[in-house]
Amino acid sequence: MVNNLRLKWLEIEINIMHLLRRGTESQFAVLRVKVHRAEGLPNLTRGLLSHFKKRYAVEEGDFIDPCVHVFFAGLKGCTTRKKQTTCPVWNEQIVFTTKFPLPSGPIVVQVRDDDFMVNNDIGTVAIPLEKISSSNDHGFLPTFGPCYVYLRNQKSLDDASYNGRLLMAVETEIVEESAFSRASVLVEPTSPVPEETIGYDADFFLFGCVHDASIIDRTLAEMKDIRFSLQMGPKGRETVEGELDDNNATPFISPLPMDKRYVYAPYEDTKPCMWLKGIWPDDRKRMFVSNILWKMGHKLKECLTRIQKPSSTVHPEDESSNNNYLLDLENTATCYLKVLREYCDMYLSKTKLDHERARIFLCDMWLNWKRDSTTMSEEAGERQRAQRAMWALRFCESSIKGSFDRTYQKNP
Repeated sequence: MVNNLRLKWLEIEINIMHLLRRGTESQFAVLRVKVHRAEGLPNLTRGLLSHFKKRYAVEEGDFIDPCVHVFFAGLKGCTTRKKQTTCPVWNEQIVFTTKFPLPSGPIVVQVRDDDFMVNNDIGTVAIPLEKISSSNDHGFLPTFGPCYVYLRNQKSLDDASYNGRLLMAVETEIVEESAFSRASVLVEPTSPVPEETIGYDADFFLFGCVHDASIIDRTLAEMKDIRFSLQMGPKGRETVEGELDDNNATPFISPLPMDKRYVYAPYEDTKPCMWLKGIWPDDRKRMFVSNILWKMGHKLKECLTRIQKPSSTVHPEDESSNNNYLLDLENTATCYLKVLREYCDMYLSKTKLDHERARIFLCDMWLNWKRDSTTMSEEAGERQRAQRAMWALRFCESSIKGSFDRTYQKNP
């Protein structure tokens, strides 16, 4: 059995090395950055434009003409400009063609106002290639989304608030040199993303209570009242700008001096509260799965440590304790499967990057079990432990082999 597994693994390794080394100097990579839409962009009515509106009583409206600039491998692409909107829809893709292997620099996506006089950078996000790809033997090309990325203005030091979100995706493929002769960039239309693949939004309630506020810089609160406010995405932005007084802000209070440099808010027995309600993406499934998997790994480690601990005599108390560990591990695994079943229909936003990361994890797990089983089989008196490892290896073999077959044999 061990020899058969080694032969299968050797065959897989040879196929992978052949694919990775076959004519890489004569290949080009086509990286597509798909830009679908943006939501919650700020209106940029601060500064000169804000004073202009107040002076001439200009009606409220959208004063930005957003567009998206994408930088990669020394090339730059730009979407079309959408006039006077804070929720633009593009459904365009910027196609970068460059030699393979890809450069190591990140993909920089910048949302800009194409018709604003000062500081027209609305938000910027950098996507490192090493976070969305893998360069090992069973790796994958850069892939990302479709999902939302959150924008922040890097030039504004005094306002680190949320500046909207952008729905985008990244795809990569390898082409032969005969199709392309030099690096280039092209902008093309693309189909919109189906809503069921983006994710699931839910209503959330954010609550905060200020128990104490001290060591506040005197220069920031001197001769004026202060208050605290909650802001989550676009929710609460109006209160921060002072246009509304909602439940997401505490009442104004006059600070008292602590010493020559600091002041404090004199909250005594009555503590101010604030709350915020909004609709945001429900990504709790990722926390649920990761937390339960961590607990399963911790329980499995404890269980194996106790069971594999050498003992000359077997006591009934030890056997009962081992059974309790196994039952606890079984309950944790049952809870994990229950969470997956409950959220399977609700969350359909599992992207290609999620699939590739899961495949890499399974491959690494197979390699670790293979190494451990080989080591334990060579040790004297460890036949039973090696047999348990081989059982786990056999359990993973079918799923891993199927993953490799689908990935490499269909695309030789």
